[in-house]
Amino acid sequence: MPKTTPREEAALKKMEQNGNAPRYVSCDLNVAQKRELDAFIEGGTLEDLHQWVVGRVIDNHTLSIRSLDVGYQCAVTGATTHAAHPNTCLISRSSTPERAMWSVMFKDTSILQGVWPVTNRLEDLD
Repeated sequence: MPKTTPREEAALKKMEQNGNAPRYVSCDLNVAQKRELDAFIEGGTLEDLHQWVVGRVIDNHTLSIRSLDVGYQCAVTGATTHAAHPNTCLISRSSTPERAMWSVMFKDTSILQGVWPVTNRLEDLD
């Protein structure tokens, strides 16, 4: 049985053709990285978080935080004209808005170190 149906493939192809559709970064944390995230949060200050947020915005990114049915989501998206992250979105979900922000900062600075690999939507399907 194929990973996707023709209908799903058509929908994915349509999304890929839309130049305005954001591309998403694949960066799920494993158990060890989640422990590192806890230490990262404990060792950081609100000033560190604030400076990172301001730096991302100055560097032509959009930062959004929203409530989900369960928990919160923080997303950082590079502008379409951004050199390194054009129309690319890095997302983290967590139990609090603050932790979601720390998590996306951790992914950007510690795990990905500024290099955001874009997800191939077809390969992500099981």
